[in-house]
Amino acid sequence: MKFNWEEFLSNDKIAVHCSTEEQANDFCKQMHEHGLSWRDGQSYLKDTNWKVYKEEIVYGGDGCFASLEYYKNNNYTILEWSDYEKE
Repeated sequence: MKFNWEEFLSNDKIAVHCSTEEQANDFCKQMHEHGLSWRDGQSYLKDTNWKVYKEEIVYGGDGCFASLEYYKNNNYTILEWSDYEKE
C-alpha cells in the first residue's frame, strides 16, 4: 500500500502511529525527505521524539506529535506506519 502524502499533509485529522523505534526512524526520515520539519523548524532527522511516548507515539502532519490516546480521544484517523514503511 502506498502512503498518500498529499492527503496526510492536507487533512489535519489524520495522524501516523509508529509502534517501534525503527518505524519512527523510518517515518521521520520520510518526513524529512518530503521537505518537512518539526513545528519549531528542527529536522526530523535530529530527533524523532520516540523517547517521549515510545510505542504510543503518533505524528501529525503539522509538525507535532502526541500519544496514541490523545489522537484517539480527538477523533483522528490513525494510520499505522507498519502498513506503509516498506513502500
